[in-house]
Amino acid sequence: MPPQEIISVIYVVGNLQTGGPTLQLLYLISNLDRTRFKPIVIVTSASGEPTQIERRLDQAGVEVLRIEAGKLASMFRAPLCLKRVVRGEARVVLHPYGFRSDIICWLSRVRPRLGNVRNNLRYNYQRSLGKRRGRIISAINQFFLSKTDLVVSCGEGVRKNLATLGQDSVTVRNAIDPEIYRDFMCSDSALQPKKYAEPTYLTVASKIPGKNIEFLVEEFALAPPGSRRLIVIGAANPDLIEKHANTPTVKFRGHVTKPGDAFLETDFFISASEHEGIPNAVLEALILGRPVVLSQIPAHLEIMQTSGEEVGSTFTWTGESLNQALETVENQDYQGLSDRSYVSAERHLHAREMAHRYQLVYEALVLQAPHTIEAQLEGLTAASPSGGAKLGKVRDHL
Repeated sequence: MPPQEIISVIYVVGNLQTGGPTLQLLYLISNLDRTRFKPIVIVTSASGEPTQIERRLDQAGVEVLRIEAGKLASMFRAPLCLKRVVRGEARVVLHPYGFRSDIICWLSRVRPRLGNVRNNLRYNYQRSLGKRRGRIISAINQFFLSKTDLVVSCGEGVRKNLATLGQDSVTVRNAIDPEIYRDFMCSDSALQPKKYAEPTYLTVASKIPGKNIEFLVEEFALAPPGSRRLIVIGAANPDLIEKHANTPTVKFRGHVTKPGDAFLETDFFISASEHEGIPNAVLEALILGRPVVLSQIPAHLEIMQTSGEEVGSTFTWTGESLNQALETVENQDYQGLSDRSYVSAERHLHAREMAHRYQLVYEALVLQAPHTIEAQLEGLTAASPSGGAKLGKVRDHL
């Protein structure tokens, strides 16, 4: 391809509220080679004032088109908007973010387009919607994925899960940009002494089933006061909160506007999830220098293996296994473990690598050679440059 021909990548997203998928989008766009790729973002259900992510994109010179419509109306208006945008671009790739965006891109009939999968498709729907309804929605989602030119999984475990459903895909692992994450999720006052004398663990609750928060809370409730502590942020079960309102080793914080502050106030991150794609919270913990204690699911093991360093421990869903994992990290040199956590995330889980891989995907789609991309991705080394002075600068801020 002639070097002067820029590829326009049109990202179609429901909204730009701060969250896991939209932060991944921001990390990706911020690390694209803008001499070769022109990002355009179409927001299909925009309303109200521009969000923090939208303002950040605007500052970076990224064109953001907002379709002021409800979810249903945008299904009809967004495909027409897509067609108008495409007419003014020489080479285009559609990159939808989310199930509804997949449908909108299919309705536009614009090619090439890719599909993204960020979790274990059928299992996630069945846990959220029930077995029968989840199976139906999963089948519909798979139908629209099958109409794309290439499907990208956010992790190797997700790719293997899709393969069991008969869907081929390539892996471009979720990643993190430390400077952007700190700007969005840490306040200027976050650099303060740790609040608790005992080893303190942070976990993130969610309304999505499968986080297994109850298991962690009940196990930490058995710990003697002063031995260790669990901090829970996010949407925990109200009955669980009421039951342990006076438990000295468990504290519920609810919604926090700056999750990074909660990471920095604690020693470790812990997750007992039963299923994940590539969880943002684990990446966030590592980039803030917080070692991790994780359940032995494919996504967690993939992060541990990709890190290339010892950054924590893993456990199965038994009290004995959990306690062994906790003792493993508590008995290590904490500063060394913390430093390895940060450095491994900077080197192996940085958004630079994710953007580089997506650029190969975009080029292969434009060249109508998606069959070549798997070999290209496998040929890349797992490690990316350490960042030199930039790494030290970000680390100093943390």
